[in-house]
Amino acid sequence: EVILDKVRKKSFSEEIAFFNRTEPSILSQILNAESTQVTSVFLSILEPKKSAEILKLLPRTLHVEIASRIANTVGTHPDVIQQVCKIMKQKVNEKQKQQFSKSGGTEVLANILNHVDKTMETSIINSIENTAPEIASEIKEMLYNFEDILKLTRKEMQILLSKIDLDGLPTALRGSSVEVKEHFFANLSKNRVSDIIDIMENTQSIPVSEINHSRNAIVEQAKRLEEEKKIIIKKKKVPTATLR
Repeated sequence: EVILDKVRKKSFSEEIAFFNRTEPSILSQILNAESTQVTSVFLSILEPKKSAEILKLLPRTLHVEIASRIANTVGTHPDVIQQVCKIMKQKVNEKQKQQFSKSGGTEVLANILNHVDKTMETSIINSIENTAPEIASEIKEMLYNFEDILKLTRKEMQILLSKIDLDGLPTALRGSSVEVKEHFFANLSKNRVSDIIDIMENTQSIPVSEINHSRNAIVEQAKRLEEEKKIIIKKKKVPTATLR
């Protein structure tokens, strides 16, 4: 309790929450290479149930020594706890990256997510972000987004525009960059561009959810066209993974 009070005062709640969400097997593998002193400090700041799960996975020969250290600890300096948390978080991120690499990696997952609907994509990314923010960030970099439309050639834009509902463009283009608007307008007739601009200027505020819905519809169509090899979205992207 003394240790936890100090931890809370030092605002380590985010770090503790991160570790409490991390798989016990990952934490035990890391702690197995650490000293019993570090292990005892680390287990002292986690939720008791989490600490118990980790302790069970550590070598039985270390159980008594770790338990003894925890029991005999009157107080640990907050700076020591902060340093332990920092080192452990780095090692957790490294371990998670290694596991992703062995099982296919971020590239393979990004390839999969690029072909699911936006709701599922967001749900999976948010879940990964809770326990592995660095991995989630890497995956996001490889996913399709509305700005990727800028990478399409004039011919590819014509193909895309022929497949989407043009009535949804005024909504999709609301709040988009000048470059994106111009990329669409350059591939539409003057009359169509004039109509879109007129609608955008005379329509009251639109919920962000509606804007995202219209943009997602265009991105989904672009995905389908790429699957059909009718367009290529030229971006840093996901090579096909090979088994090692």
